[in-house]
Amino acid sequence: MKIYVMDAFAAKLFGGNQAGVALPEGDVSDETMRLIAAEMKHSETAFVRPQEDGSVDLRYFTPAGEVELCGHATIGSFHALQEMGLVAEGGTYIDETLSGTKAGELQISVDGDVVWMDMAPPRWLGELTRVEWEPLYRAFGLTGADRPRDLTPQIVSTGLADIMMPVRDRETLLRARQN
Repeated sequence: MKIYVMDAFAAKLFGGNQAGVALPEGDVSDETMRLIAAEMKHSETAFVRPQEDGSVDLRYFTPAGEVELCGHATIGSFHALQEMGLVAEGGTYIDETLSGTKAGELQISVDGDVVWMDMAPPRWLGELTRVEWEPLYRAFGLTGADRPRDLTPQIVSTGLADIMMPVRDRETLLRARQN
């Protein structure tokens, strides 16, 4: 098995968001993939299998277990495949995240040094309760007063659930980034 460390969202080495990219040569158990991800010590490691029909099967593991989707590991995987000559520049591919996950088929385009990933349409999964708002905003060095009165934190998925946390204005967002 070949394993790479890829820097996604970066134009230079050692920048961006690192992810492990593994290309198994045969069947690998879920537990072995989890252990490899733990050994890599990145937030996610993608296990990549190019398919005969031109699609690419990806599974994503953290040190704790499998997750449905990882954007930066997907970008890193397709860049690695391009560098190895397994996908062509200017090509469009289907990322089959269905085996073991629920993110579905995602379209990936490789254009020079840029890899584009179309996300699944957003799905609303729920709204955080008022009790959850305060610790959420506090985690970013903000308070409830930094939330717009007409918007509430919600859980949305485009393949992996995320919390959409509204803030009052751009200055508030920049302040949160500094914390």
